[in-house]
Amino acid sequence: MNAKKAYVETGNTINELHIENKRLKEDAKKLQDSLKSVTITLADTDYFSLENDNQALDYFYGNDIPDVSKFVADKLIETNTLNANGNPLIPYVGTNGTMRINKVKVLNHRWVICDFTDGKNWGQLMIEYFINDDKTVDFTTIAHVLYS
Repeated sequence: MNAKKAYVETGNTINELHIENKRLKEDAKKLQDSLKSVTITLADTDYFSLENDNQALDYFYGNDIPDVSKFVADKLIETNTLNANGNPLIPYVGTNGTMRINKVKVLNHRWVICDFTDGKNWGQLMIEYFINDDKTVDFTTIAHVLYS
């Protein structure tokens, strides 16, 4: 290979690398913008959560429950097995089996929102809760909606 041909090929390779580098920088900028957008959306979504509510967390200061949200969610899911006719917190009778709570989101130190279904129909509950000194939890349904 002669020097001139090597010089031209090297120049072409450098130009191709500059173009690829520019494209990669543009892609990186788009990904950074997307990540920023997702981070903001996630922060907005988690605004109503026990983990992000310092006042609600202060309410539980000094108790020996390491993860209050998990504790409350587990206790709430346990209510699915309290009654053979379905969960007593759900004021609807299932048409495709018993109504059971599926998903739980602890909003703060007093309220939980839940999703429930019988496999065909589904709905949501707003539940008030209170953790007693003996670590039992009292639940009261304060609002509900059924979609079918």
